[in-house]
Amino acid sequence: MAYHPILAAGEAAATLHYVHNNRTLENKTNLLIDAGAEWNNYASDITRTFPLNGKFTPESRAIYDIVLKMQEDTMALIKAGASWDDIHVVAHKVAIDGLLSIGILKGDKQEILDSRTSSAFFPHGLGHHLGLDTHDTGGNPNPKDKDILFRYLRLRGTLPAGSVVTVEPGVYFCRFIIEPYLKDPKHSKFIDTDVLDKYWSVGGVRIEDNVFVTEAGYENLTTAVKKAEDVEAIALA
Repeated sequence: MAYHPILAAGEAAATLHYVHNNRTLENKTNLLIDAGAEWNNYASDITRTFPLNGKFTPESRAIYDIVLKMQEDTMALIKAGASWDDIHVVAHKVAIDGLLSIGILKGDKQEILDSRTSSAFFPHGLGHHLGLDTHDTGGNPNPKDKDILFRYLRLRGTLPAGSVVTVEPGVYFCRFIIEPYLKDPKHSKFIDTDVLDKYWSVGGVRIEDNVFVTEAGYENLTTAVKKAEDVEAIALA
């Protein structure tokens, strides 16, 4: 294995690098599996989220569909010379659209983006370089960035041809991350807590693929299924 796998069920999936991997699966909604093989010293890094009973609940399916669209829309922008910061912003815009559509967020889309309220639900970067190390070098992160939307990006700047990056959007319901937003009027005015309460059990959904950047676009090196219906079929098998 390229790294110690993350296997997080229910609300544990809201923890980005969950390490306990020792809780029962009973009465949990989803199972998030983040794992990757190593081949000739090169790492892979793949995540899929499965419904534990074989069928997504309405709430978890809604979040899954949002995350899948985040990935599809951002992947479409990948090519040599593309700005990773700009692609990351697109992921946030798609997340905001989705969370507005199901009522967790309310208000004006641009104001929500400008306030950075979406970072409560998508708190990490869209991806990172992948190579001899799972989080490979050369990403030029800036952990001192004053803008929280970009502070935790492991990859900044433009994408070089020939590089391999992960594309791993996610939407999470992590109480210790979200609760400070709920206490801040700057953010709380955009969050409907009555609707939010229906989603805590979802925990988190992440979909992660490994992508080879080309001059004209990209090649997706990950072949694991990710359409909701296909994921459900595997969970039922």
